[in-house]
Amino acid sequence: MGLFTTYPISLLCVEDEPALQELLRRHLANAVDTFYLAGDGQEGYDLFNEHHPDVVITDLMMPNIGGLAMSRMIRVAAPKTPIILITSCNRADFLEEAIDIGVTQFLLKPVLKEKLLTSLERCHHIIELERRSNRTIKLESLEIMAGGFAHSFNNILTAILGNVQLALMHLPQDSIPHHSIKQAETSANRAAEIVKQMLDYTAKGWFQGRKIDLNVLVKQVSQSLLEMLPPEISLSLDAEASLPPIKGELSQLRQVISSLAANSMDAIGNQRGNITISTGTMVCDRSYIENCWNSDDILPGSYVFLEVSDTGCGMEKETLEKLFDPFFSTKFTGRGMGLAAVLGIIRWHKGAINITSKPRFGSEFRIILPTDVT
Repeated sequence: MGLFTTYPISLLCVEDEPALQELLRRHLANAVDTFYLAGDGQEGYDLFNEHHPDVVITDLMMPNIGGLAMSRMIRVAAPKTPIILITSCNRADFLEEAIDIGVTQFLLKPVLKEKLLTSLERCHHIIELERRSNRTIKLESLEIMAGGFAHSFNNILTAILGNVQLALMHLPQDSIPHHSIKQAETSANRAAEIVKQMLDYTAKGWFQGRKIDLNVLVKQVSQSLLEMLPPEISLSLDAEASLPPIKGELSQLRQVISSLAANSMDAIGNQRGNITISTGTMVCDRSYIENCWNSDDILPGSYVFLEVSDTGCGMEKETLEKLFDPFFSTKFTGRGMGLAAVLGIIRWHKGAINITSKPRFGSEFRIILPTDVT
């Protein structure tokens, strides 16, 4: 663990001794995204209910409400929140009660910085495992729902389009009914495109894999994007020369680049900004892969990457968790399947996607794809 590691979690410290308060603040405030400090159990419980921190570190003996009583209250609302207990007491009855409540770890006074950071690292690992498990369950449920809906709706659309085309064959092209039915055909085809995107999301669409030079594809898509971009937004390319080929479906990967670029355009809005599309190779270790979406079946090793980054508004953690939900949008309801379909396409290509984003500092979407070794 590096000396300057900052974990993307929120931390509540509950301690009544000023000297230990200062020690906790000095050692932990810069090690997490958000740091809260309370002087006793009642204040700590109130802060927990207000902010719902990811981890709690608490002293055992405190005025008003002690650490064990506060932990028991927290456990009612948050059964899985990691709790670290700081104590100079090694009485078996206290320790048994703490274990029974669900205290995750114990630190004996005097508290050393290294032990504090080690405990925090363990808690972060527990939280990430829980988040990944919840994310996997959620995606599997959405896939089942989207897949069932897409197939049922596709059967209905097939019948509609078939009858529409039969009707058009028996109507004069210059007649009013022909014009009306032609509009119905256009709308039905648009609905069929949404069904196709839903099948992409479930990774059950039909694809024909082929060897692809990612740099050539990026250059082609970029030419189309330049015609769409407003004058306030610039587009930059940063391609690594001589990329190894990947195996994939050309139109689907083109859709991935276009969808990510469209997301960046939305993030920048009417402001001046820049979108950068990059390609390259990288070696991914287990730690990097675990922070990716769709990482369950991805092994450490060498990958080709495609990255789309922007200088837009960035995203909160809550938005990131919902980003690949079908029809989720921060703009308005029912925006479409763009990013949800991206995840399905990347899954079919046996890749994963890593997202880095912070409010007011833009976003970075990096997709890793296996090389074609055939």
